[in-house]
Amino acid sequence: MINFSSNVISPNHTRLNSQPQTTNTNQTSAPNNMPASSNVKSLWNNNFTSIYAPKSNNPNDGSTKIKIGYINDFHGQLTKMERTIIPLQDCDIRLSGGDNFLGDERNVSLNKGVAKYMNLANIEASPVGNHELDMNQKTFMDITKGLNTKLVDCNYRQIIDDPKEAERLYNETNKAPINDRFINSYVKEIKGQKYGIIGVSPVDMNDRYTHADYYDDCKVDTMDDSIKDVQKEVDELQKQGINKIILLSHLGYKLDKEMAQKTSGVDVIIGGHSHNLVEGLTEGENLLKSKTGEPVIITNGGKDGEHFGNLSVEFDKNGVITEAQNDIINTNKFGRNLIYAKILEDDMDENEKVGYINSVLPQPKNRLIEENPQANFVADAIKNELGVEIAFLNSANLRSSFEPGTFTRLDAKMISPFHNQMVIANVTEKDLVDAFKFTCKTMVNTRPGLFAVSGLKYTVRKSDGELLSLTKVDNNGKETPIDIKNPSDTKTYRISADSFVMRGGDKVSSLNYVGKEEKVFDFDKDTLVCDYIKHLNKPIDINQTGRVTIV
Repeated sequence: MINFSSNVISPNHTRLNSQPQTTNTNQTSAPNNMPASSNVKSLWNNNFTSIYAPKSNNPNDGSTKIKIGYINDFHGQLTKMERTIIPLQDCDIRLSGGDNFLGDERNVSLNKGVAKYMNLANIEASPVGNHELDMNQKTFMDITKGLNTKLVDCNYRQIIDDPKEAERLYNETNKAPINDRFINSYVKEIKGQKYGIIGVSPVDMNDRYTHADYYDDCKVDTMDDSIKDVQKEVDELQKQGINKIILLSHLGYKLDKEMAQKTSGVDVIIGGHSHNLVEGLTEGENLLKSKTGEPVIITNGGKDGEHFGNLSVEFDKNGVITEAQNDIINTNKFGRNLIYAKILEDDMDENEKVGYINSVLPQPKNRLIEENPQANFVADAIKNELGVEIAFLNSANLRSSFEPGTFTRLDAKMISPFHNQMVIANVTEKDLVDAFKFTCKTMVNTRPGLFAVSGLKYTVRKSDGELLSLTKVDNNGKETPIDIKNPSDTKTYRISADSFVMRGGDKVSSLNYVGKEEKVFDFDKDTLVCDYIKHLNKPIDINQTGRVTIV
């Protein structure tokens, strides 16, 4: 366990003027006079069979109400972010579950826009997610220099034992004193009530780095030690008389549940990392009891800015939750704000119109295990623009959606914001088959996700993730079956995918072709999509299906 010294900072006495309200009008009586819905959960019942204590009938019992606006895993989606600024304003506090930023130092303009959003939306605090650390340390320090949002985590730190070595690294490399940006926890005062806020980073951080060497001087605690880290911060806050505590977590939904049940004193966990869309409140799911039997609420708003949330909570005088409502809100219900768009996109020179989208088939609900026509279109762009036989990508890595209407370079950037490099390699038939056998197991293993393809067709069995067939499709539509039982280790196919895939990302090790590439390009899928749409030179219908058959 990392032995961090206690760094709970002084309470912030800034008061927000907004009063708790709800944006959902379908409901009837609840905390803060909210209309009630299935999302309202009173944490007691008449015969007291609930694990939670009954509500006091005394109107002067010292209860407290708060409305928390929350986001998580927005991944640099500026066109989604700008839609949330106004609807989040009526919350008492706005918090993030992490992964606000996305991309390395080549994505500086995008990440500057994200920092502006965090300030404009008054996002009070966020844990350090893995995508916060896509960029090198000096770029991270530069991007976050003017950030008002507190970066809170108690289980991750830079470890450089020798001060002279640290100084040398800071002067001669892209290393920087990133610990200066982090705090373990702090106290926030809202409407005269004090709340403790703690943060925790993903325990699988080392597996999630875009550039592991950028942070090879840093250490994240194990889950067991992270539980101890959080409990230590809770205990320190409680010594100050703080009895309402919020944990900002980028652990993921499964580990958030473990954290809730193995600690005491945490009331709310604003989650992220696993991209779950957790609606309402359900006992045993996102409404759990702590180690000492008190209620703990977990939120998770999905990914890529598709949703954000409002959590309204009532506490009794002892800081125990007695009533709560959790509303998940679709970001697209709000129109783009041209003023905020101008501010956020000011550093980006990517609003060139490249074409027109006539119609679009929607992306599936579960992109990991269903064919995605929009990802197929991106695969077509890769194949056609780079002139290869086969192209593929993990369709879950599309971070936004195509929409009918004018299509710009910024739209393409939001769909593929990572700024990976595109790679061409001659991949053996055996490596290709092994890769598809591995990814098809997503049907039962949840990761890494099915490939979207161009120049291929394949069939997978739903019950066990078995690859049943793989077929090459040439430019004339001629189909040639690939022997998946005895694939050749000498026959090759000229293939293109991004650098994440072609270094064996997501543990697809057979595609680790680092050092064996034919070509590596300093552009990503967004560039190829724009070029492809320009070359088609007509309104586009995105309806490409029939390449992945699930039986």
